[in-house]
Amino acid sequence: MELALAHGRHDGLDALADRSGVSRSMISLVERGESSPTAVVIEKLAAGLGVLEHEYAQLLTVAIGVSMAVTAAGWTLANVLLLSRLQAPPSVLGKLDKEGGEMAGHVVVAGFGQVGKAVARHLHAQHVPIIVLDLHPKQVVASRTRRLPVFYGNIFKTGEIEPGKSIR
Repeated sequence: MELALAHGRHDGLDALADRSGVSRSMISLVERGESSPTAVVIEKLAAGLGVLEHEYAQLLTVAIGVSMAVTAAGWTLANVLLLSRLQAPPSVLGKLDKEGGEMAGHVVVAGFGQVGKAVARHLHAQHVPIIVLDLHPKQVVASRTRRLPVFYGNIFKTGEIEPGKSIR
């Protein structure tokens, strides 16, 4: 698409850049199909080429602004709703200090992802007692449902594990 030559104008990229307020390099990238312009860039180019009347350009600018605000508000609302659904009640996540029991001689596994599960399986096969701490509520709830010794917590957080009580 030759933006600078569109609409009978033969004055080049520099003139279009001056009229539109879009950089020469951005215009060149758009022409070569190496960049996808935003709605704002398209509106500026259309105005710079004279194919968009001033009233319509103003209306388009307002519509773009409203769209951006609504999109940001929508994402914020979606994140709040999603996070509130992912947060499980503390009782479901377990309370290490009340439910962990005697932890002397237990190995603490930090995280219950792929590696943590593999380590836990290996230790279990060797009859080594374990306690698992994980920071993902969904993972903790799913694991506790299967009666695994998984608790919500951060092994690096001060006070989460008492020194000498659980790490051998």
